[in-house]
Amino acid sequence: MAFDAARPLLRALEREQDAQPDVESEDDCLSDDDLDELLQLASGDVAALLEGSSGPKRAHTEAHLAAPCGSMSKRPRLDTHPAPSRSGSHRRRSAKREQTLATQGHIPRPKAVERHVKTANLTTTDLQPNGLPTTSGAYVAKLEDAAELYGGKKARSLAEYLSMGFEVVKTGSNNSQLLVDRAKRVFGAFVAAPKDPTYAHDAAAAYEELEDARRNGKIPASSHRRGRYPAVNVVEQLLNSKYFKRLASFMDASFAAFAPKLHRYYADYNHKLSFLKLPRHRPFPASVFCAACFNFGPRVRTYKHRDILNLPFGWCAIISLGKFDATKGGHLVLWDLKLLIEFPPGSLILIPSATLAHSNVPIESHEHRASFTQFTAGGLFRFVDNDFRTDETFAEEDPAGFEAMLAGRGARWEMGLNLWSTVDELLETE
Repeated sequence: MAFDAARPLLRALEREQDAQPDVESEDDCLSDDDLDELLQLASGDVAALLEGSSGPKRAHTEAHLAAPCGSMSKRPRLDTHPAPSRSGSHRRRSAKREQTLATQGHIPRPKAVERHVKTANLTTTDLQPNGLPTTSGAYVAKLEDAAELYGGKKARSLAEYLSMGFEVVKTGSNNSQLLVDRAKRVFGAFVAAPKDPTYAHDAAAAYEELEDARRNGKIPASSHRRGRYPAVNVVEQLLNSKYFKRLASFMDASFAAFAPKLHRYYADYNHKLSFLKLPRHRPFPASVFCAACFNFGPRVRTYKHRDILNLPFGWCAIISLGKFDATKGGHLVLWDLKLLIEFPPGSLILIPSATLAHSNVPIESHEHRASFTQFTAGGLFRFVDNDFRTDETFAEEDPAGFEAMLAGRGARWEMGLNLWSTVDELLETE
C-alpha cells in the first residue's frame, strides 16, 4: 500500500502553527554586502550567488494552514527599477542557478567569508551545551517547567535587566558578533544589516507590508501560552513579497557563512524531503528553513520562552523590523547567558531557540516593532530518519528496526553539537 506522506506532515505543521510563534505583541497592556544577495534573486539573476565556496576576528510552511490577511493596500514606495529584459540563454542560466540554490542553499563566496566571518567579534560565554534541555534523540527540546517560566511575562525595562546582572552586547558597528561556548564552538550570531541602502529600503518596505496586512486584514490578537499576539504563520501574499524573499535569502546566506556544517545538514534533509514530490515543503526556495513566521506589530516582544519543537541543536533565524531606538529597547534577552543583545531594525540574530530561553526588552510606547523568523521543526528530521514515517508507524511496521533506531538516538545530541563550527574552523575557511 502506498504511503501518503502529506497527512503526517500536515499534522506536524498544524502543531507548529499552534506552538511555534517566536514573538508576542505588547498590545495587551547595489549590493555592497556579500551576505545580502537576494536583490539579484528577486529579479531572477542569481549569477553571483554560487561562485566560490563556504567557511571571527578573535578578541509553517504551507500558506493554506493560515488564513490570508486580505488585500494589501498599495501604499507609495521608494522608486524601484524594472528588471531589464534578458536573453534566452541568460534566463536558462539563471533558472539553472536558482535550481541549484533551491537544492543546496547558499554557498558563501570567499570574499564574504573574509569580510564578514573572519572579521567578526567574539562574545565568549560559559555555556556548556551538554546541560541544555534537549530530549533523548535531540529532535525536540524539553518543555519549560514553572520554575523556568516564572516571572517571564513581566515587561522589564533595560535598566531593570541591568540591575539583575545582565550585560549588554553592543552591536553598533558593522561587524558581526559571534556567540561562543566553553569549547570554542559558535552557537549563535548577530549579523548587522547590510550597508547597501537598497537593503534598508527593502527591510522598511517589508515592515510596511506587515503593517498593511495587520491593518487591512484586521488580524485579532489571539491567546497563547507565551502571550497575546497577532501572528499568522506564512501568509501567501507575504511569501510572494520580493522584500521578504530578500530577507529570507540574507538569513540563509548568513546561516551558511557562520554555521556551514549545520547549514549543510539542513540542505541534505531538504534534498531527502524533495523525493516526496510535495508541491512545496519550504516557504522560500532560496532558504533551507522549512517554516516561517510573520510577527505583526505594532510593538512585538516576546515573553521568556523556548521554541521547544525546533531542532534542539538547530538555529532559528530572526530579523527585527520597525522603527525604534535599539539602544533603549528591543534587545534579545538570552536568560541562560544573562546577555542583552542590541537588535536594530533590519539586523539578524541566529540562535538555537529550542534550548536557549529568550525574550525581548520592550520598546517605547510611541515606537513600532515587528519581526520575521525562519526555523525547521525537529519532527521533520525525525520523519526523514524514520524512512518517512512517524514513530508510531515505524514501531507498528518494523518493531525490531524501531528498537534499533531508539538505541542509536542517544548519540544524536553530540552529533548535533559537532555541527556547530569552532572558531578555528571558521578562521581557517578558505
